[in-house]
Amino acid sequence: MPRLLRVLLVLALSGSCLGGSSILYLRVHRAAIAERLRSAPLTVDQELGTLRAQFEAAGCTPDNLYEQKFSKDDTPNLICTVPGSEPGNIIVGAPLEASSDAAQPSTHWATLALLPLLAESVASVRHRHSLTFVAFGGQHHGFHGSSEYLKQMAKVSRAHIIAMLSLDDIGRTPPVYALGQNNLSLANWLTLSSSTLRLHFIPIEITPDSVDAPVLNGRTTFQLDDYLVDARSFQHSHVPVIAVRSAPTPMIPSLRRAGMWQGNSSSNLLDLTIYDQTYNLLAVYLIYLDSNLGTPHATPPSSQTAVVASSAPEVKKPADSAPAPVAVSAPPKTEVASASVPASSNSPSVAEKALPEQPLPVATFKAESKLVLMDVTVTDSHGVPMKGLQASNFTLLENGKPQTIKVFEAHVAEPSHEPVAQTSLPPGTFTNRISAGDTQLNILLFDMLNTPAQDQAYARDQMLRCLRSLSKGKYLTLFILGTHLQMLQTSTDDPEKLAKSVEKLVRQNSPLLTTEAQQQQDQGFTEEIGRHAAPTLPPQAAASASPSARNDATAWLGSVSQRTATSSRMEGIRSDERTTMTLEALGAIARAVSGFPGRKNLVWLSGSFKIRIRPSDNTLLGVAARTTAAASAVSDQSSTFSYQEAIRQLSIQLATARIAVYPIDVRGLTAGGVNIAVSAESSESMVNPANNDNYTNTLNGQAETRYSEHNSMHDLAEQTGGHAFFNNDVQGSIARSLDDGSTYYTLAYAPEKGQDDKSFRRVEIKLNLPAVLAYRPGYYPNRSQESFAQSGAHLLAAAMQPGLPQSTMVPVTLRVAPPDANNKSVRLDYTIDLSAVEFVDTADNRKRALIDCMAVALDANGNIAAQTANTMDVTLGAKELAEYQRTGLPAHQELALPAGNYDLRVGVLDRGSQRIGTIDTSLLVRLENAAKN
Repeated sequence: MPRLLRVLLVLALSGSCLGGSSILYLRVHRAAIAERLRSAPLTVDQELGTLRAQFEAAGCTPDNLYEQKFSKDDTPNLICTVPGSEPGNIIVGAPLEASSDAAQPSTHWATLALLPLLAESVASVRHRHSLTFVAFGGQHHGFHGSSEYLKQMAKVSRAHIIAMLSLDDIGRTPPVYALGQNNLSLANWLTLSSSTLRLHFIPIEITPDSVDAPVLNGRTTFQLDDYLVDARSFQHSHVPVIAVRSAPTPMIPSLRRAGMWQGNSSSNLLDLTIYDQTYNLLAVYLIYLDSNLGTPHATPPSSQTAVVASSAPEVKKPADSAPAPVAVSAPPKTEVASASVPASSNSPSVAEKALPEQPLPVATFKAESKLVLMDVTVTDSHGVPMKGLQASNFTLLENGKPQTIKVFEAHVAEPSHEPVAQTSLPPGTFTNRISAGDTQLNILLFDMLNTPAQDQAYARDQMLRCLRSLSKGKYLTLFILGTHLQMLQTSTDDPEKLAKSVEKLVRQNSPLLTTEAQQQQDQGFTEEIGRHAAPTLPPQAAASASPSARNDATAWLGSVSQRTATSSRMEGIRSDERTTMTLEALGAIARAVSGFPGRKNLVWLSGSFKIRIRPSDNTLLGVAARTTAAASAVSDQSSTFSYQEAIRQLSIQLATARIAVYPIDVRGLTAGGVNIAVSAESSESMVNPANNDNYTNTLNGQAETRYSEHNSMHDLAEQTGGHAFFNNDVQGSIARSLDDGSTYYTLAYAPEKGQDDKSFRRVEIKLNLPAVLAYRPGYYPNRSQESFAQSGAHLLAAAMQPGLPQSTMVPVTLRVAPPDANNKSVRLDYTIDLSAVEFVDTADNRKRALIDCMAVALDANGNIAAQTANTMDVTLGAKELAEYQRTGLPAHQELALPAGNYDLRVGVLDRGSQRIGTIDTSLLVRLENAAKN
C-alpha cells in the first residue's frame, strides 16, 4: 500500500480526553479503502481469494491464516489469527454469504473487507489478547460455519474466548448494535469509542421499541436472533457477544430526530463516509476491548523499552536499530514503544558499566526506616495560629497505636522581599531542581473543565481582585485546567505579574460539562417531542382500535425512553472523562511542585466537585446508575470504571508533595428550581401544576447533587488538611486559603515495618492544649515492592505529554551535546539525584532500583522526530551507593535528528517510589552537524 495511505494514528484523549492518555492504531486512509471496495468479488470463491490476499497484506502469517472446512456442501471458514501476549481471544466475524435482507452486494463485500482492514489496523500495535478474524461460511445452512468453528475448537481454547464481535451489513447507515446477553459492558465501550472519535452518531441498541416491532396476540414479534447472525452460536456457548450492523429502516426516524442521520432511509447502497467512520470506530473499539477485558495487564520484562507517541504520520527509527514493538493499553493507560537504545535483561547494571571491576567487600547496611511527615496547622478558637509549641505538646497515633515523634519542626511565616537566587548552569545544561528558600508556595488552580462558562467570568474577576491586593513575599503558581492542564504562571511573588496572567484568560465552554440548564432543556425537549408526536386514541375508540394503533403510543414512549437512556449514558461517559482528567491534572500539579520545600496550599476554584478521596468511599466513586422515565435501570460507562487505584495514587502524590487542598465553589450559594434559560414548552412537564411530583423531584435532585458535591469538597479538604468554601465571597475565600497554613508544625515518625500493603493507615494527632488542628488523617503506603515489578512507561509517558509542567519529584540535571564532527547524534547525559530513589534489598545484601529514562524530540508541528527509552537496573553495594549519592547517578542516551528546531522532553521514573522527574527544553540541530537518515 502506498506510504501516504497508511498512518500510525494516535488519538490523544486529553481533548476528548483522559488526561493525556492516548490510543494508537494504524489507520488506512479513505482513498485506499475506496480502492479496495471499488470492485467487489462476484462469487464466494473470489471473495475467499481476495480476502486471503488482503489478510496476508495485513500481516497474517501463513501459520495463522487458513481455511477451515467442515462440509462439502458449505463454504469454508477463512480464519486469520493475530497472536497476543496473554491468554484470551477476541473473535471478530462476518458472514461469507449475505445473511441480511437489507444487505446488497456492495455492503456485503464492504463488511467482509472490514476484517482485513481491522486486522491491519490493530495487529500493527501491541495487544494483550489474540485477535481472530473469521469470515464464516455455511450461512445458508443455519449459520453452520460459526457453530462448526466452536465445535472444532479445543475446550481449553473455547474457554479463552472473552468476547465475540459479529459484523453484518456495514456502511449503509450509522451503526447500531444488538447484545446477546443482558450486560451493557460491551455496549459501553462501543459508546465510549464513538465519544473518543467525536463522531456525530452514538451507536444505540436494537430493541423491540427501537425497531417498532409489531405486536401479535399481545406479544411483540421481535426476534433478537435476526440481528445476532453468527454471534448466536457464541451466545449459546455463554461467550459475551455484540452484533454491529447498519441501522435497519425502522430505526431511521429515531436517528433523524436525534440529528445522527440525514441520509436516504430507503437506500440500500454503501455510504463511504459512514463506512469509513464505522471502520475507525471498530478499530478503537477493539483496542478498548483488548485492553479492558479478561485478565489483568501482563507485567512487561524490566528490559522492555518504551516511549510515548503523539500524532504523527510516521514513527522513524534509526536504520541500524532492530524493529521496535509498538504497545497499546486501554485508556487511561497507553504505552507506545520504539527504542533506539534497547536494554537487555542480562546487560550489566549501570554501576558495573561505570566502575572498574574489582573485588568488593561484603556490603553492610544499617537498618533504615522511612519517616512519615505530617504537617499540622494549630489555631485557637478565634482562628489565630498558635506559635511556640514543642514536640512534647503533641501525641501522635497510627491506627490507634502511639508513635514516637522522631523529627519536630516549627514553621512560622516570615515574609521575604529578597529575590530567590537562581542556580547558574553551564551552557547546554538544564535541571528541574527548584531554587527556592524556605518560603511557602501557594498554588492557584482555575478549573474551567468543571465550571460553567457563566461562572468563569465571576471567578476570574474575584481572582483579579484578590491577586491585586496581595503583598510581596507570598509565592504563587497559577494553573488552569481546560481541555488540558497548563501552567499559566511559574512561581512568583509579583502580584502584578500574576494579575496580568489572569487577565489573559477568556471564558470557554467545557466540551465535557453539561450544565444544569442544558440538562433541563434536553429533558424538557425530549418530553415535549413525546407529547406532540405520540399518537393518541379517543377513550371511546380505544376498545375498537386495531392492535397496531393501540400500541403506537407505547412505541413512541419507547423511543422517548431510548433517547433518555442514550442521553443518560453519554452524560455518564462525559462525567467519567472529566473525573479522570481532573484526577490526572491534580497528580500532575503534585509532581510539578513536589520539589518545593514545605507545605503547599492548593486553592482549587471550580464549579463542580465529583472527586471524593475518603478511603472508606473509594469503591463507590463511580457515578450511580441513572433511571429512565420508564423506570428501567440504565447502566452508564461510569459503572465500568474504578477510581480506587487512581484515588490511592493521587492521595500518595498529594501527601508526598505535602499539598493541602482548599476547594472553593465559585457558584456560591445557589437556589433550586427550573433554570430561566429553559423554554416554557420544555419546562412544562417540570412545573405543570397537574403533576407537582415532577417539580418536587427536580428540587430533590438538585438538593441531592449539591449535598453530594459539598460532601466531596469537605472530604477533599479534610483528607489533605485544607478547608472547603462554598459561599458567595470567592475573593475572601481565596485570601483565607492563601493565608491558612502559613504557620504550621511538621511531625515525623517511623511507622512499623511489615505493613507494606494497600490498606489506608489512619493517623491521629492530639494536643494537650485547647486548639483546632488540621492535618491529613492518614496515608497509603507506597508499596515499593509492588511498584518495583510494574512497568513505569505509562506513568512516565503521561507526565511527558506536551503542555504539562515539569515534574520535580526526582531532581535531574541534563547535559545536551549537539552533533559534531565525531558524533552525528544528539547526546544526552543525565545526572539523577538518588535522594528521591527508593531501593530494595537483594539476597546478597545489596541495594537495587529500576529507573526508566525517556527522551522525545518533537518537531515544529508537534510530531515525533526521534525518541529513545530504556530501563536501568541499578544494583549497588554500600561503597557504590555512597559514591553515587554524592555525585548523582549517570545515564546516557542518544537521538539521531536531522537539522531543525525541536522541543526536547526527557523524563526519569523511579519504579520503587513511582516518583518522576522531567525536563523540557528547546534544541537546535544545525545543518552541517545533522544526522543523516
